[in-house]
Amino acid sequence: MMAHCVFPVNALPTPSPCFHSKVGKQWPQGFALSVRPTNPKRLSSACKVRATLGASDKSIGIPNQWYNVIADLPVKPPPPLHPKTYEPIKPDDLSPLFPDELIRQEIASDRFIDIPDEVLDVYKLWRPTPLIRAKRLEKLLDTPARIYYKYEGVSPAGSHKPNSAVPQAWYNLQAGVKNVVTETGAGQWGSALAFACSIFGLGCEVWQVRASYDSKPYRRLMMQTWGAKVHPSPSMIT
Repeated sequence: MMAHCVFPVNALPTPSPCFHSKVGKQWPQGFALSVRPTNPKRLSSACKVRATLGASDKSIGIPNQWYNVIADLPVKPPPPLHPKTYEPIKPDDLSPLFPDELIRQEIASDRFIDIPDEVLDVYKLWRPTPLIRAKRLEKLLDTPARIYYKYEGVSPAGSHKPNSAVPQAWYNLQAGVKNVVTETGAGQWGSALAFACSIFGLGCEVWQVRASYDSKPYRRLMMQTWGAKVHPSPSMIT
């Protein structure tokens, strides 16, 4: 049995850890969703959703713009403070760490920012991502609402974080950076950045929380497979 519903959607944001690239995409004002039950052996009590544009059967593709949610907030968040002076951070304070384009996006008030074609080419490895109906959550909440979530585990690194890591690596490449250094806890962000750096030929050095470094050897192996140098922290070289 096929069910349909229509959501008014203006944008599809994606997260931005570490370097804070603003991300998302401008959508049509509404789009229809065709819901099909999935194989219970693969996704128990869930429905895979195929998004289509209105009455046409043209599939919605990969977003071509990032969405900056700051532009639509009625109350803007306070600026981050400088860890030394405790004054609001200025763009010049960030220039020793980040490329100019990432800094510009960090302070931008634009609602939408174009995604570079080179980044879109990498996104095509795993996007568009499946939209899943959370039927068990609906039942737990006893709500008549339909709840959906985007499944991002289909990315090469197994999380949503390459959505941000890939453009961050690309902007660093355009700025002439040869190597990047980052930290990671359980290893998801480190894996995402290691993957992105391998795509664009950047060196990557990751400092991983010691407990995770010891207890998650396969995450460490994934980062190393993509060419990253991985160190435990704390350690004698921290």
